[in-house]
Amino acid sequence: MYPPISSGIGLEIRGRLGDNAAPMHGKPLKILFAAVVVLALAFPFLLALEKVSESDTFWHLKTGEWILSHTSIPRTDPFSSTVYGKPWPDWEWLFQAGIYSVYAWGGFNALVVAKAAIVFLTGLVLYLTCRRNGAGSPLAALVVMATFVAARERLEVQPDVAALLFAAVTVSLLEASQRGKPMWLWGLPLVQVIWVNVDASFPLGIALVVIYGLSHGIESALGKQWRCVLLIAATLLLTCAVCLVNPFGMELVQHAIEQIRSLNPSSTAGDWQPTRLLLLTEPNWALTTFWWLFWLNPVVLIAALAIKPREFPWAHALVVARMSLLAWRASPFTALYAIVTAPILAHGLAVIRAKIAGKEHSDWGEKTVRTVAGAAAVFLIFVVVTDRWAAAENRPTKFGVGVDESVVPLRALSMMAKLPAGLNVFNTFLSGGPLLWKTYPQWRPFCDGRANLYGHDFMDRYRRAMSDPQDWETWMHERSVSVAYFEYGAATDRTLLRYMVKSHVWDLLYFDHAACIFVHQSSWAKLREDKELVGYKPVRVTDTNAVLAYAHALADETAGGGTYRRARVVGTVGNFLMAIGAVNSAQILFEDAVAINPRPSEAWMSLAAIHLDEADTNQALEATGKLLAMNPRYFYARLLQAQIKATNGDLDGAVADVDAVLGDQPHSAQAWLLRAQLAGREGDRPGAIRAIQRTIAEDVRDANLYLFLGELLVAEGRTNEAVAAYEKCLQLWNGPPEARVRIEADLAKLRAPVKK
Repeated sequence: MYPPISSGIGLEIRGRLGDNAAPMHGKPLKILFAAVVVLALAFPFLLALEKVSESDTFWHLKTGEWILSHTSIPRTDPFSSTVYGKPWPDWEWLFQAGIYSVYAWGGFNALVVAKAAIVFLTGLVLYLTCRRNGAGSPLAALVVMATFVAARERLEVQPDVAALLFAAVTVSLLEASQRGKPMWLWGLPLVQVIWVNVDASFPLGIALVVIYGLSHGIESALGKQWRCVLLIAATLLLTCAVCLVNPFGMELVQHAIEQIRSLNPSSTAGDWQPTRLLLLTEPNWALTTFWWLFWLNPVVLIAALAIKPREFPWAHALVVARMSLLAWRASPFTALYAIVTAPILAHGLAVIRAKIAGKEHSDWGEKTVRTVAGAAAVFLIFVVVTDRWAAAENRPTKFGVGVDESVVPLRALSMMAKLPAGLNVFNTFLSGGPLLWKTYPQWRPFCDGRANLYGHDFMDRYRRAMSDPQDWETWMHERSVSVAYFEYGAATDRTLLRYMVKSHVWDLLYFDHAACIFVHQSSWAKLREDKELVGYKPVRVTDTNAVLAYAHALADETAGGGTYRRARVVGTVGNFLMAIGAVNSAQILFEDAVAINPRPSEAWMSLAAIHLDEADTNQALEATGKLLAMNPRYFYARLLQAQIKATNGDLDGAVADVDAVLGDQPHSAQAWLLRAQLAGREGDRPGAIRAIQRTIAEDVRDANLYLFLGELLVAEGRTNEAVAAYEKCLQLWNGPPEARVRIEADLAKLRAPVKK
């Protein structure tokens, strides 16, 4: 059990909301200081006040509806067309029943407000815990705001948001016990019994209890405080035991432990990618703030240890070490890392600040911290409420309540509801949740966000099919699929979309700014049996004027008055047209998008790509140049600029651009690959080999990359290394079978001399 920070400033800053130690502070100043705390705590609430757009939210809602209507918890899948009846213990049943109850009472508006209230409560718990750990109100406010900036990616209507609250309460109870209130430990079993029925991250609560319990227990034993030792042991055992209070017993516990241990569930989404890769491929404020917290925590701990070695709370060091490992290995844990370590960071910073202040209380220093905290709160609230944060990161603007119709394909789902029952559907993983929510039981999704249900074999087949249209056709024939439904947003869909537009057996029935629908030609007769569909015919996108008018009408109807949102809607229609080959119409829409609002980066990038394909490198360079002028750190634009310069014959300029990106993003696999290609064009095979090896070192698993490496190694006479590269290529290969045969033949030739 560690004592208060110090007898001077440390005691004062823990006492009151305003921390007004100096008598010269008047009532107006106290009100102003209190306003800083109010604004800081309002920030998490406003940050979470976002329209629903996450696909997984919808299948959670549908499951909650099923639970309440059947008054039971599903143990087998009741929804899917592909794995119907497969064992599916619903680990998150309590969360699902809860959010559907809120939805049934007040719709999506109430659901968003309820979620924001949970986030606010999490922020309040963290603030109070930071205060009890010695941080003054402005310092605690700063820590809380930084925490929620880092946690923004996980503030959707999903079980994660409840897990953040449970983690905050667990740490708060454990910190209170460390500070002389061991009876607070009896709250841990109550938190755990709810957590275990809401989200599979509940083993984190057990880990925290074990770490704090061991540290506190050892300290108590050394002090011969045996009653405290018994209390710690009893609450630890009870907290572990209540994990079995769930509908699935030990099966749920085993599943959760295995999921955290592997950190690699079957998923097409990037949720479970290593955080290091996302820091490079999807840089944003949240990940950048996490990165700073990731390094700041150990630095502050070391400083606190140096200042007060005898009073250092070793539980803090163990928690930071464990959470750092989890967060570094998988991105879903970055938010939990920020939440769990916030009180630890606040304690360390308070120790450092008390050491700097000494016995003399610095009124100027206190005002400075309050001013910084107040300015940060005002700025963060401003960028959230005005959607400037979203625009700066080139993502959809979602502040508000309800459903974000500019992202969620409500119109396309209404069209799906018109189609006659009895036609089997294919949909992508991204589109499964909304499809299940709006059209079940008329349509059973081919797949949805429950990747663990579908399993590794299904996921592997899905990935192969998305990149190989012939394999996809075979699969669709096996499943008698006659309707294909795509929600935009996944780059892996592009190959299949282009195939279907050119296909002689699939027709485009419908498209809008968020989704599209294809039907098999054999299904038209059944469609036209319905009076509402008798006049429908395949959609053609050759009428440019009609397509442009349609895109702008969609923007007017779904995006509201905001120019940034309208530009994104227009640009999204352009992305679809570009994917299916209607490049001329797409180009006009991209030009319209940047004229409406120049912030969306995709429009500039697509314009540059179109000009590059047309060999108009000057226009391509102009497009990337304008984008970089607005967003100099958008390194994808600089890499595209390098490709344009290389096409223009300016290899030196291209190399300079790539090297500039690598200087800022030294682990960018895309930059290293481009560097390898440039080195190959310059005739520098050793340099190209080194660059490809660096690309592979960034955890890139691409068969074509190993094929490229193998060809370069053969040219350099490095046969053994080339054999290894070709073997790895074949392990990962999911391309055309005839290409695989050629690679196997090349590998056989390389192995022949070795056999002799």
